Amino acid sequence: MFHQTHLQRYMPGERALKVLEDEGLYLRRIDEYPDDPTEGEREHFGRNEERILEILNMQVPESLRMSQQEAAILSHGQMVSEKKDQFIQSWYWDEHMSRFMWDNYGGYTKSTDCVLFVADRLKLGDYLDDVLPVGYRFEPVKYVLNKQGQKEAFFTKNPEFGVEKEYRVALDVRQLIFFNQKILPEFNWIKRHEGRDVSNEGANYRNGGVASENLFRHIDDAGFILSVPFTRLLTAVLIPEDASSEFATRIDELLLIKGSELKAQRVRVSESKA
Repeated sequence: MFHQTHLQRYMPGERALKVLEDEGLYLRRIDEYPDDPTEGEREHFGRNEERILEILNMQVPESLRMSQQEAAILSHGQMVSEKKDQFIQSWYWDEHMSRFMWDNYGGYTKSTDCVLFVADRLKLGDYLDDVLPVGYRFEPVKYVLNKQGQKEAFFTKNPEFGVEKEYRVALDVRQLIFFNQKILPEFNWIKRHEGRDVSNEGANYRNGGVASENLFRHIDDAGFILSVPFTRLLTAVLIPEDASSEFATRIDELLLIKGSELKAQRVRVSESKA
């Protein structure tokens, strides 16, 4: 049904209307997902870390050597700090619709007034490339048996979440803040040295690593909105065949206001694959 360049996002009706109206993507901090407390985690002190500690301890006087317990505490703190800098937004990537996603993310069982947005993955990637010169990744999640043992912490999940078939946007906001301290000041980021000249450090990045602070809107302690030309990225807006006519009209009106030629298309949710 869907091409490999299509991404799907399922939403309850009111939230979908708000997204169309605001034209933005909500990115949530990776440690703010109660359904998966392992998000962004890895084995914070495994065999690799032990070997690194052994090498470091061989290069310093005995009085300065660090115990494994001390190193494990530092490593865990680093992992926790990294999670607080990472914000993610998720899409579903498959050639079929998903009844699981309709129910659990669209809220179909509670209200048939819900939406499946279908976006062009290449257009979304091009937009992110254009406005985020540093600090973001956009790729599929891998579902692995030993998540904690993976070096990759932000694009691996446990197998029980495989039904989500996630394609993820992940943004390390601390990298953006390094080049522009005006981005999301509500998060009270640790200031870099006030007199530090970062112009040379951004030489290898487009626009010197600087992203516009106007693209970001703080929502709450868990996340923010990244402005995007949302309707221009869409290839279809699908609603259940039993959605109300009033809801379909509201969708079509917003699409028209935003200059889109798309209209809500009705689909049979019962025929979707899980």
